[in-house]
Amino acid sequence: MVSPYAQDGDEREELRRAAKRVIGLFPGEDGFDARLVEKFRNPPGRQRIAKLYQSWNANSTSLSLYSGPDPGYPGRVVYGDSRPAGWLLTGDAPLSAVSRFASWSDTFKFVRNNVGLLMLPIMVHRRNSMPSF
Repeated sequence: MVSPYAQDGDEREELRRAAKRVIGLFPGEDGFDARLVEKFRNPPGRQRIAKLYQSWNANSTSLSLYSGPDPGYPGRVVYGDSRPAGWLLTGDAPLSAVSRFASWSDTFKFVRNNVGLLMLPIMVHRRNSMPSF
């Protein structure tokens, strides 16, 4: 599952619209993930996806990524570990401001119960993240 994130609400909506133009569906719609994977399988598709981000500041559209089971899939089974199976990678989103952290957190609330590992890049420092992390 992929959920694009942009800090600013206007940019976030524009990113969603741009994704719809390239993929044909809005992020979160049934079939979006499968179509996105198909785009990544060939150079022209990857180039179209990369162009989505070229006009924005790289940090404002920081790629935060959830990798794990679909939260709506009831048949998920994890063997040998009681933690949820999902990973949430923060990218380099600046999460030190309460409003930015709240916006970022809200973007991924639909998978919150599936996240067992939170991945922070090495450059994240306590000055650039919320104490609640």
